[in-house]
Amino acid sequence: MGATCLVHWKDANGQQSLTLLSDRLLKQFHANSIGRWTINWKVFRDTSPVSKSGTGKMLHLVHVQGGATASGIPAGSQAANLSSGGILTGSNAVTGGSGPVGVGGIATSGGMGSSGMAGGSGINAGVGPGKPGLGILPSGGGPAGSGAAGGGIGGPGAPGSAQTADAYNSTAWCLIDDGAVGAPPSSATSTVPSAVNTPMSSAGTESATNPKKKAVLVEVEKDIEALLAKLKNLWVQRQHAQVEGYVFDLGDFIVRAGNIMVASTSYKGMLIEIEYLPQTSNATASNAILEEFVQLISPPGVTLYSPQMLDYPYEQVGLDPKNWSMLHSGFQYMVLFRRQHIL
Repeated sequence: MGATCLVHWKDANGQQSLTLLSDRLLKQFHANSIGRWTINWKVFRDTSPVSKSGTGKMLHLVHVQGGATASGIPAGSQAANLSSGGILTGSNAVTGGSGPVGVGGIATSGGMGSSGMAGGSGINAGVGPGKPGLGILPSGGGPAGSGAAGGGIGGPGAPGSAQTADAYNSTAWCLIDDGAVGAPPSSATSTVPSAVNTPMSSAGTESATNPKKKAVLVEVEKDIEALLAKLKNLWVQRQHAQVEGYVFDLGDFIVRAGNIMVASTSYKGMLIEIEYLPQTSNATASNAILEEFVQLISPPGVTLYSPQMLDYPYEQVGLDPKNWSMLHSGFQYMVLFRRQHIL
């Protein structure tokens, strides 16, 4: 998965605004619509079996369904399932698929399976044909060292470590905190140690001694909802929000956009997620590119960019901004929903 940023179009007008943005992406930027995007967000409050007053801890559960592979194949499709890694691939590839479907890639080698067909466009200048960049990057341009050779015939790849498209097609995060995560930094909140020091499980970035850490964020299975249903004496559901929308492929970028509904009745604007596929290692290195891209796709008269869009206090959950992971993307959801008072 590439580095992401989230945008809240607070003044959006429901389906009309979603259609406006969709038409702009499809007609002006020649994007491909490649699937649906759904987010289920639930907020639980802890409760003490004795006093019923609780400790002030909140549990946020975010389940995202939908997404896309780097080659623009709808996640969950047969082609995506045959690909060795839609977003992170085998040992000799950068983003390409492979196997029987022959999906091309950025590197000269494919992923798992037999030899692929022609490779896709490259990233590095002077190495292979580059993507047009949608006015942001020159043809063939890209961050230094961002990829291997472009074009050519995809050879057989090694069955290295991979994250399949299906794995990204359904992702869930769980955050437990005391309400301080995402709040503007201050001397009163930036130096108080967290009362929760449970090690984080999936990113390898936990820092139990980090004085700025205020919460625990983990990637979980969807089955956790069944577990929480059995723990009603500990966690009580308070709020529920849902996002329904679509996914668009624009070469090096994936755009996900959907309308936000709270309790199925209250409209809270539109949520837009931008993913920059070439950047898979650093959470902040592509900020300038993401900022310019958001400004580029904004409909006329609409300002989607805000400085907070790229300002995430990753240290509050023990995440290193220099090492990108799926947890960084999950944390962005937590922060945006809190800052924008969506839940």
